[in-house]
Amino acid sequence: MEGRTHLFCTLMYLGAGAFVAFKAGAFGLFDSVAFLIAAMEGALLPDVDAPKSLGTKIKLAGILKYAAVFAKTIAYITKFGLYLVLKLVLWMFKKRGAEHRGIMHSFWGLILVCAFWLAIGYGALSILNSTKYFKDLLFIILGLLLGYLMHLWHDALTLSGVKFTKAFKISGWLKTGKHEWLLQLFFLIASSFAAHVANSVSPLHGAVALILAIPASYLFFGTS
Repeated sequence: MEGRTHLFCTLMYLGAGAFVAFKAGAFGLFDSVAFLIAAMEGALLPDVDAPKSLGTKIKLAGILKYAAVFAKTIAYITKFGLYLVLKLVLWMFKKRGAEHRGIMHSFWGLILVCAFWLAIGYGALSILNSTKYFKDLLFIILGLLLGYLMHLWHDALTLSGVKFTKAFKISGWLKTGKHEWLLQLFFLIASSFAAHVANSVSPLHGAVALILAIPASYLFFGTS
């Protein structure tokens, strides 16, 4: 999937999730914004294993250019501080996984990226004597994790699929660049419906609708 599709679908789905949590009283407004920023960044990071990933090439105009600089900084730190190190280790041990949709598109990549940024975040808090904000850091890492998972799920619904572990792979029938609008439309409708249910019925019902959207997307786009 293209980067813009990852961003759009993640924003729709996790934006609805943040709204449901806000309606339930679990998220404040600031929490929701921080969560979504982390989730959007997480949705870009799996593709740092590609030479032309949106995370490292994103360009925005006006005041949004600062958001682009932030996104590229996070992506480049992940690429040079983690991915290229993993690539070297895999090469040394003559293992596969450094290619696109290799280790970065797996549960191992998810765990390593989250652990990498948790360590950096905790180190920064320690230097600033601000470890009291560790819970806020965990909240941001949660957004990063869910955004990363959304990226993996979107790619899992394409023909190439995603090998989450050595023995567990999911694939679908969507073609990158051709059928992406279908996935965007699905998440737009599903997320809007879940947010409407949360607002008009209850946050619990909205959360259920949101959770069910994931298996429903596999019913539409997955292959047996």
